[in-house]
Amino acid sequence: MRQRTVIITIAVSAVTLAGGVGKALAQDDGSPSRPFPTNQAGETYGSQLGAKSANEVPDLIEAIGVDGNTGYVKRRDLDSPIAANPQEAVAQISKTNDLPRFVPLYERDGKTVIGSFQVG
Repeated sequence: MRQRTVIITIAVSAVTLAGGVGKALAQDDGSPSRPFPTNQAGETYGSQLGAKSANEVPDLIEAIGVDGNTGYVKRRDLDSPIAANPQEAVAQISKTNDLPRFVPLYERDGKTVIGSFQVG
């Protein structure tokens, strides 16, 4: 199950980077429609498994770091900008050759960094 979380996170990020579905997902207001617990900062946290749209993904997404520890990555750290035109999309996809990219892995509080997560 933990491995599926990582794979789904990478897949959602790749689709968003490529455009297509990402553009449709960006139309929502970003507020999770599924019930998630909330930390003291008001951020939702949990798994994105079963999410059918960006609106069903929490602010802090459960993930496994490069050291094998479980924590959360910030949704905004995984979001990629939406390409405004085909040339911009090609440039963004070309940047994927620079992978892997690392983002902080947090405790549930969204502040305490406990490691890093490899994107890509």
